[in-house]
Amino acid sequence: MADLSNILIVTDLDGTFFGNHGAPIERNLEAVERLKAQGGHFTIATGRTNLNLKHKWRDAADLVNAPVVGCNGAMLCDLRTDKMIDGRLMNREHVVELVEYMIKEYPDLGARISVEEGFLSSPGQRERCPEVDRDLNKVAPAKVFTLPEEEWVSIADWYKLVVRGSNERIDEFRSAAEAKWPGRFETSKSGAAYLEFQSPNTTKATMLPALREYVEKKVGKPVKIYACGDYENDLTMLAAADVAVCPSNALDCVKAVADLCLCHHTEGLTAELIELIEEGKA
Repeated sequence: MADLSNILIVTDLDGTFFGNHGAPIERNLEAVERLKAQGGHFTIATGRTNLNLKHKWRDAADLVNAPVVGCNGAMLCDLRTDKMIDGRLMNREHVVELVEYMIKEYPDLGARISVEEGFLSSPGQRERCPEVDRDLNKVAPAKVFTLPEEEWVSIADWYKLVVRGSNERIDEFRSAAEAKWPGRFETSKSGAAYLEFQSPNTTKATMLPALREYVEKKVGKPVKIYACGDYENDLTMLAAADVAVCPSNALDCVKAVADLCLCHHTEGLTAELIELIEEGKA
């Protein structure tokens, strides 16, 4: 059996590790277990919070063997214990100002905030924007806080604001917000109709140094990080990794920075990567 203890794979989920229906692919699961049996490490970098990830995929904590990057780099946590290792909070006054501007100038859009306990939104946001309402209806009710905007301050620790609506309108809002408050927020898209705001310089790459340190302390030697992603919010992570990997369905801008462009995500991207590592070809 090969010694892969110097290998750390960090992967996005939707469009990368998951199949078309948002569920893990068996080929990937088998390959990850094989990687771990050879001493390697595997974890996830996602836009979800740790609680939302476990609600979406209850077996995730059993598969990873390194801390998980959540909220696009705003969280680093132990998924087994839900212990927060590191975090990047948003300035709540800035968020409130942004939401007030959105309500006034872009009333067709809606927003939800990722907090440590789940999600925060308002009755008006949910009524005005069907996309926000659909998102929150998929989450366990105990993890959804629907409060008037003036009561949001009762919920602490805001990690990410997600704006929902049509692709064209959220792109317009993004341009307007970036022009109005240059440098105040880190913005990215995790899908055509998902615009995400975070604290400045917070991306999926933010927690890679801490992940590297965690695994290197554990194995006692340098590790090689392979990062896998398919969308705009994965770009910084791919650029910061030792080897950038994407599926054939990735955006062109992602393919442009990838060292390896492998199979379509539905065919088992992670498994193909692990096979190449085992063969000494990656």
